[in-house]
Parts: sequence; structure tokens; C-alpha cells
Amino acid sequence: MEQVQQAGRRVLAVRRQVEQVVTGPRVSSDRQEILQAADALAGAIQTARAAARQGDIFSPTIAADFRRQIQSVLTRDSRRAVDLVADRAPTTGVRWFSRS
Repeated sequence: MEQVQQAGRRVLAVRRQVEQVVTGPRVSSDRQEILQAADALAGAIQTARAAARQGDIFSPTIAADFRRQIQSVLTRDSRRAVDLVADRAPTTGVRWFSRS
């Protein structure tokens, strides 16, 4: 449990650092504004975590536990991980993260 709490503190520290650089998201109907905000947020996170490596936030033990818990719920509900993404996929045929 202490590992999870430490991981949570590290995530919050990155969030606080990013909040100093990028303002929070705004509701907008302007696609370009949304994409620019997403790019700014991504850039700030990448800068804040420039030296990050896999396992820095969630150790392999914690990651494996999360995967087991997620798989348990998916199995219980007769779902697959791909179903979670499919539930939120755009219906217009536009690819996610497309900039065009």
C-alpha cells in the first residue's frame, strides 16, 4: 500500500509542476483551440518527465496488480480491454489524435 501512496504522490508532484506551465483545459467548440491545448499539455508533461523511465511512477509490482484488477473486472463483466476503447471511439470514422 505504501508503494501505491508513493506513486500517487509522484503523480501529484508532476501535476503540480505542469500546472505551473499550462493552464487547465477550457470548454470550447473550437477544434483548433482544443488541439493546441492538448499539445501544450502534452509538451508540459513531456518536459516535466524528460528523464522518466518506465516504472518511475508505477513499479512493475504495482502495474501487475493494476492489470490483475482490471482483468478481473473485465472477466466479471464479460468484456475485453479493446471494448473499453471501442466504447469511446469516434463514430465519424475520424482517427483518434488526427490533426487534419
